[in-house]
Amino acid sequence: MQNRLSEIESSQSFKGVSMVDQHEAIRLHINDPMEIDLELFKALPLFEGNKDQYRSWKSQVWTFMDGIKGFTNHPRYYSALGIVRTKITGAAADILTNHNTKMNFYSIINRLDYTFADQRPLYVHLEEMKKIVQGRKTLAEFHSEVSKALNLALSKIEMSENQNSGSMKDYANQEAVRTFIVGLNSKYTSGTLYSHNPKDLETAHAVATIYHDNVNRQFEIHSNLPRRNEQQRFHQPDDKRKYNPRFSEGQVYSHREDRQHHQYRPNVRVQRKYQPQQQLAPELMEVDSSQQYQRPTYYFNQHQK
Repeated sequence: MQNRLSEIESSQSFKGVSMVDQHEAIRLHINDPMEIDLELFKALPLFEGNKDQYRSWKSQVWTFMDGIKGFTNHPRYYSALGIVRTKITGAAADILTNHNTKMNFYSIINRLDYTFADQRPLYVHLEEMKKIVQGRKTLAEFHSEVSKALNLALSKIEMSENQNSGSMKDYANQEAVRTFIVGLNSKYTSGTLYSHNPKDLETAHAVATIYHDNVNRQFEIHSNLPRRNEQQRFHQPDDKRKYNPRFSEGQVYSHREDRQHHQYRPNVRVQRKYQPQQQLAPELMEVDSSQQYQRPTYYFNQHQK
């Protein structure tokens, strides 16, 4: 088994996942306010007040508005902000109107956060992520669930604008990797990931996918083969074992005697066969001769009449 592990880890496909390229997000770098492309803001999706969609919508809007935050006094910035405001409809627009929210991007986001964002603290999100296990989920479904919980925690860190956001993100990534490794059903895969020491969740998923699909089943098959052969050898019928060249004739009969000796014997007494005793001739009884011919009383009564 150890040799097989060494061969897999030294293979080219296994080495290829040891490094997953990490790219920085593309940001808008605008030096002239006339470079603001309003068509880009018109392509933003609508937000109608669905809490499940708010985090995704806010992330896109925040990325676009953050790139032009240096031109807040320019008309094109106001035009872009107006487009963002028109993308908020339905119940979300009613909330902004009812609270008389100012035409300011951060005021709009703060009001929507108060109503639609997850207000739970960061440590609650991390604790819920640590409870995730694979269970009956596939490897891809398990990775997707852990990744979703991690992104929720990272979004919480980004929106908090904390000075230690970098270290907090590193901690959240480490906890996501640990949760993924510990929550796997296969102990072989978990051990391999521990020794490989992946730096992020995507690398851990890539290594686990290759190892799980190509190796884990082979280990299970090879580990079960000797046990199956052993069971078949001990469950052979008597006629096949008798002619097995590995057993001599004396060994075969000794096995039979041992098996007969250990057979189940019920705790019941065996009744002996009943043998009838010899019947003796009946003894003759002595009879008084004086009363041998005595008649009953009713006989004399009838003749007297």
